[in-house]
Amino acid sequence: MAGLRHACIFMSSNRPGFIMSAGILGANQVILDLENAVAFPKKSEARHMAQQAVRYLTQQREDLGLQMEITVRINAPSGPLVIMDLDGIVSTAPDVIRIPTVNTGKEVEWIDRHISKLESEYGLQPGKIKLHPMIETPRGLLNIREILSASSRIDAVAIGGEDYAKNSAITRTEGWPEMDYVRWTVVTTAQAYGIDAIDTVYMQYDDMEGFYEDTVRIRNMGFSGRAIMHPSQIKIVQNVFTPNESEINELQSFFEKLSYSKQNGKNFWISSGKTIEDETFIFQQHRRLRRAGLTPYTFGQFIERAAVLEEQDTRFDRSLICKH
Repeated sequence: MAGLRHACIFMSSNRPGFIMSAGILGANQVILDLENAVAFPKKSEARHMAQQAVRYLTQQREDLGLQMEITVRINAPSGPLVIMDLDGIVSTAPDVIRIPTVNTGKEVEWIDRHISKLESEYGLQPGKIKLHPMIETPRGLLNIREILSASSRIDAVAIGGEDYAKNSAITRTEGWPEMDYVRWTVVTTAQAYGIDAIDTVYMQYDDMEGFYEDTVRIRNMGFSGRAIMHPSQIKIVQNVFTPNESEINELQSFFEKLSYSKQNGKNFWISSGKTIEDETFIFQQHRRLRRAGLTPYTFGQFIERAAVLEEQDTRFDRSLICKH
């Protein structure tokens, strides 16, 4: 169930009270965690509870008509628990399995094969379960192209920033510029492969100002969304990734200016008396609309439909944008 992946909230699989409220929180993706959030002695119990949670959330989604992706983060492919996780979880048919600490494409390949085997055994639709590998080590970052090429199930890649810092001796400072290279590498590679890039969590969940600024920054870098740890962060993420009325009005104004300029033989116009604007700005804003699910049209369709309207009127047609 590929859809928007703006706010992706982690939930411990062995805390049913939180899971029962997951559907009403407004997150785009719920990640049931079998890895970091669960102590080793509780892994078996958490796996059993995750099975129940996937079934519960699937039914809740159907009953309430929610657009919510159900994901399970298994344990690392290099460890002893991954097979038990897959054997226990695949039968419940989550939308996504998130794979932590992926270092090579071969790790993804054998997980893909094992899921395919289980899908066949359980009579599930082949290939329906997607994979989201996590880049959490320097080795994984160096092998990212190999990793993303390892399975057709992959439709997103995620960063595990805290583990990456631990595994690479990075020291966090304000704004975390030390992660810039990792972020740029992951988001650029994801865009080259035509998949989503999901950024890491922001651990200081009570620092709303810092969280907002960081979320704006990663949106501008091209990320599709980010992982979050606390429900209080959901609304901020959704607001950042969804263009507001003021931004849509700005797009309308710029489109009308471009239309007027084209009628006068130009492909650009001067904004605020000093900035040269052209179709590139509209392309960037259209991409935000698409990522927010606010227009069903590709950029070509968007421009083509608007151009037809220009023959009669230079005003921008708001029907090209879906209602919030």
